[in-house]
Amino acid sequence: MRFFWFFLVILILAPLSVLGQEIDPAGSGPNFTNTPQSLQEVIQNIFNLALMVSGILAFGAVIYGAFMYTFSAGNPGMQSDARDQILQAY
Repeated sequence: MRFFWFFLVILILAPLSVLGQEIDPAGSGPNFTNTPQSLQEVIQNIFNLALMVSGILAFGAVIYGAFMYTFSAGNPGMQSDARDQILQAY
């Protein structure tokens, strides 16, 4: 169970670490700029971040349901709960 949460945190934090980077065409590496953004760009970035996080959480819920289903062999009640978990993640 600890591995699952570690994997989920890595899936969430890894994409967030590159959100503010711009690639320099000269190839010298990422440049972190604090250029002023319009309100529309800020709202769009928040919306995109929310979509990304919700997609990662839904994927994690499906994986968790699959693990529950796999490890509940021989227990029809737990298999039913795992199937419900997977279906509700969509």
